[in-house]
Amino acid sequence: MALDPWPAELPQTLFLDSGLALPDNVVHASDVGGGKTRMRSTLGTQGIRGRIVLDGTQAVRLRSFYDGDLGGGSLPFVWAHPITGVDMQMQFSPGTPPELIVIVGNADPSLVLWAGVLALRVLRVDA
Repeated sequence: MALDPWPAELPQTLFLDSGLALPDNVVHASDVGGGKTRMRSTLGTQGIRGRIVLDGTQAVRLRSFYDGDLGGGSLPFVWAHPITGVDMQMQFSPGTPPELIVIVGNADPSLVLWAGVLALRVLRVDA
């Protein structure tokens, strides 16, 4: 199954907010004593949180991409990694849908500017 690409109509630059989380790929279990720590898998996921700036048309397209193309954020997509520029498999972080915040209001909805706050997971990052 081919993954949907990040739509060309949406901004291609993600401005990092809180930075980039290194892959969390460790499991720790402790029934008694010190417990055991091991790798979860050979590949980890990486968390990214950032913003894109959208006009009214782009805000509608982001919503249709998230709700329709990605099944409410349940499906992965392909987008350029904000640091390396390499196309990577990404997914919206579970329980964290895109948030749209008005940054420039206007009586005409098509002239409103939005900040789209995105919490993403980069899938299949070498640990």
